[in-house]
Amino acid sequence: MCESKLAPIIVFCYNRQFHLEQLIESLKNNSLAESSSLFIFSDGYKNEDDRDAVLEVRRYLKTITGFWEIYIEERSSNMGLGNNVIEGVSYVFGKFDKIIVLEDDLLVSSDFLDFMNRALDFYTSDPRIYSISGFNFKFKLSENYKEEVYLLPRICSLGWGTWRNRWNSVNWDMEYFPSFIEDVRQRQRFQIGGENLTLILLKQYLGYYKSWAIRWDYNRFLNNAYCLYPANPKVINKGNDGSGTNDSVFIKQNTRLSNIRVRLKENIEVNEELVNAASRVFRLSIIKKIYFKYLLLKYYLRKYSIVKF
Repeated sequence: MCESKLAPIIVFCYNRQFHLEQLIESLKNNSLAESSSLFIFSDGYKNEDDRDAVLEVRRYLKTITGFWEIYIEERSSNMGLGNNVIEGVSYVFGKFDKIIVLEDDLLVSSDFLDFMNRALDFYTSDPRIYSISGFNFKFKLSENYKEEVYLLPRICSLGWGTWRNRWNSVNWDMEYFPSFIEDVRQRQRFQIGGENLTLILLKQYLGYYKSWAIRWDYNRFLNNAYCLYPANPKVINKGNDGSGTNDSVFIKQNTRLSNIRVRLKENIEVNEELVNAASRVFRLSIIKKIYFKYLLLKYYLRKYSIVKF
């Protein structure tokens, strides 16, 4: 493979050909597509019910053109999104220093690749920034906030990019978890980006989730870092039509892409109003707080081998 100077694009797909085609076409509307390497990881089917749809996706993959080069990996078995992402991103980082990652139910603006590549180059030496997102949480920006990007202590997995040195520092096995969950102050600091983060991490540790993203976000927290977002969306999600599992209110609110070129800001400061907005939006309901306590009890019962599950 010949290496482009641009960040390679990684796409993870499964059985949704219609969505995948829309994503690829939106990428091809970017002027940088023809100069970008495209890596596609097609997960294997879970059962016979999904077999035909997965094979249909793979037939479509062989027709894709319009990129610098195209690499297609067809998984022989079903890995699940979490493992597919971890292995796929790690594989590409064996060849490149920066990457852009998309899932098959996303659409991107016509300047998405321009924004992501410029941001990855612009902030590469800023240790406070762990990830670049093309998505946008629909928080109302203060009239006094004049920047076109902002920082949050929370990552977003909907159209993102990062660098090899950040990715390679992640502890995917979660050996850190007992010391974290038993320290209330650590939990409170992690939850600045949203009270639900600790709940998700606890569910991951107990085996209720198979999420790469929450482990990636915890690594951001360990490094006192942030995710950078555009003030207007460069990515929207189309998977809330029943074909996917994510029905976040932010996905439902983000329906229009912005094609306006983003002005990047050096030494960008954290805006406390936006951080507080995230904290409010991702606050746990009473029911989820009770659920958290229930799972925390399960954690301690497992730790002291009082019960096995």
